[in-house]
Amino acid sequence: MLVDCEKLNLDLSMGTEGENNHQYLNIPRAHLRVLFIGQLPQLEELPQWLLQGLANTLQSLNIDDCSNFKALRDSMQDLKSLQDVHIADCPELSSLPKDFNCLIDLREIQIENCPKLSKRCKPKTGEDRPKIAHIPKIELDGKIITSTKN
Repeated sequence: MLVDCEKLNLDLSMGTEGENNHQYLNIPRAHLRVLFIGQLPQLEELPQWLLQGLANTLQSLNIDDCSNFKALRDSMQDLKSLQDVHIADCPELSSLPKDFNCLIDLREIQIENCPKLSKRCKPKTGEDRPKIAHIPKIELDGKIITSTKN
């Protein structure tokens, strides 16, 4: 649980912006099943090193009240054990990663108070709707929406 850390910067990349390949610190693989991130105003996206470390174990991801959070990384598709995602109060988050539909074990997604993302996930009209259509339980702003598979 990472909560209410105003100055915490999770970007552990090394090197300068001009380099093509960022090298990440050698961080041991974590065995977390649940990750809750909340009230981190500096967080703009989930760090690559964190996603790599949780690829085989993370089952539940909760991101709450991160006012500058803008993006879920495309490498989220590597989170093969992920079963539920809850995102709330992230007004700058505007879309899901392109291969989000590859998360075949995902059973639930809840999006609340993320106006840009909620709009993109609406049934029939949302651009990101195909990315979540396989998920059995979809909740947008308090309303349960059935998936196209149900």
